[in-house]
Amino acid sequence: MTFPCIVIQRHDVGLYEWTIFYGNMAALGEAGDNSIQDCLRDAALSLPEAEQAAEVRYRGVSMGTFKKVELTKCPSEVADYISEAYGALMQQIG
Repeated sequence: MTFPCIVIQRHDVGLYEWTIFYGNMAALGEAGDNSIQDCLRDAALSLPEAEQAAEVRYRGVSMGTFKKVELTKCPSEVADYISEAYGALMQQIG
């Protein structure tokens, strides 16, 4: 089973962009969100009703696949996990 992919990019402090991909095709996106949390919530709410989960990539790194309900109901917890996991990875490779 394949899931849509929510790709989040950080352009600057407090300036984020998200895009939903189906395979290599960008379907929808928005720039100007203030946080990872905002991106997760807004992107998840933009997914079609039939979609139950999505892969999340942050700054080019796969952060995992999450249930849509997690992304809409608990975006701050998922955003905290993403921030911590990305930071730990960058420390390991940097």
